[in-house]
Amino acid sequence: MNNSKFETLNELSLEQMSVLESHFNWFICKWLDEKHKKNLVENLPEEDRDFLTQVLFLPRITEKRLVYLSEKKEFNEIKNTLIEVKNGNASRINDVIKIYESNLQSAKHSYEEKIQEYKLKKLPKSKRTQADNLLKKSLKDKLKVLIDDYYSKHSDIIEDIDKYYKIFLDHTSIINLKIFSPEVLSLNEQMIVQIANVVYDPSYLVIPELDMILDGREEITSQWYFSRKMSISDYKEFCEKIDSEDTWKKQYLCAKKSIEKNMEAPIPPIMERKEIIRELLGNISDNRLNSAMIVLFSLIEGLLWAFSYEVNQIEKVYVEQGVIHDHINNCDFESTRIRDVLQRSAVREYLDDDFLHEFCNELYEERNLVLHGNIICFDNCESNFVCLIQKIFVLDYILNSVIEVYEKILFKILDENFTEDRIQELLKPLEK
Repeated sequence: MNNSKFETLNELSLEQMSVLESHFNWFICKWLDEKHKKNLVENLPEEDRDFLTQVLFLPRITEKRLVYLSEKKEFNEIKNTLIEVKNGNASRINDVIKIYESNLQSAKHSYEEKIQEYKLKKLPKSKRTQADNLLKKSLKDKLKVLIDDYYSKHSDIIEDIDKYYKIFLDHTSIINLKIFSPEVLSLNEQMIVQIANVVYDPSYLVIPELDMILDGREEITSQWYFSRKMSISDYKEFCEKIDSEDTWKKQYLCAKKSIEKNMEAPIPPIMERKEIIRELLGNISDNRLNSAMIVLFSLIEGLLWAFSYEVNQIEKVYVEQGVIHDHINNCDFESTRIRDVLQRSAVREYLDDDFLHEFCNELYEERNLVLHGNIICFDNCESNFVCLIQKIFVLDYILNSVIEVYEKILFKILDENFTEDRIQELLKPLEK
């Protein structure tokens, strides 16, 4: 660092130095930590990377699931075979792989049949009649052409099903049982039950959203939020306890803890709203839910505008005051509505699709009512607290999103201004 830079630092006020220190503690340390983790992973032997991948994708088993599995003969046989592998009979892993591949084919076939039934059910009456006739004549190829042709023009009806089923196929393709040698299993004996669970029932890798749609169950409030936050196992357990008030209180406390942490981020749009966020949480603690709702919607909209300004530093969002660049149609349009910014500008590329759908199609209308002094959830409403929590999840998500895009901008600047040698020098203390 040259003298002119030292002089610049000396000219900073105590308040500016405090902000600079906050930035260092929050962002620079995180940037270095990410570099450290990247180095660590890149320097791992290939077999260790493969093992860590399996650890990440093998779902944890709940106590309820374990009780259920313990009564299943095939599961116990698979578990015992894996114990044989652990005890030195390495070739027995091939038997486990054969069982997995057979069960996986059965699971795929079962889901593909369910998906076809769903698609048939959603056909309009005229198309359904044609499909029924083709089914009666066992003309499966022509039936497939009819279904594919209709949904190629109405993909919105089945896009979630196709997306969730593809996630299942991606998860199953990652599972690699060959890496579980006697050495690996003897050092990680606790994984035997997890492996046996997936081998016995590969459909355990299916995310709950797919089953909900196929079974005709109502979508869980803020489903998009939970699927981002939870593992498949935790989400399955959450879905089983969805009607419990304690379950929602637990999720609120998790979101509250995340908000309390992120409201300390030294980012201007968050720093400016820190006290308001604190008052919001106080309103909820004191059961002033209607007041909390008004503050919540104000915070959500303000932070979304701030988020759009941050994205504007990466991609063109605003052409000038009140004029937005349409990211999809590559043209400019006039608007002062946050919904238009989210739906049509480059901002949409930085937010979850399901969140955008919920905010633009549901929460936006509620926001208009609340910010004009109306109450959308009265005290005698059974879902009053859940309704409020839904907006708390949105606040948590947006705070995280503001921090992420700010980090993206800052980390890019840091990457451009520090040489690789200098980065490695800074990382040395972390490697001790």
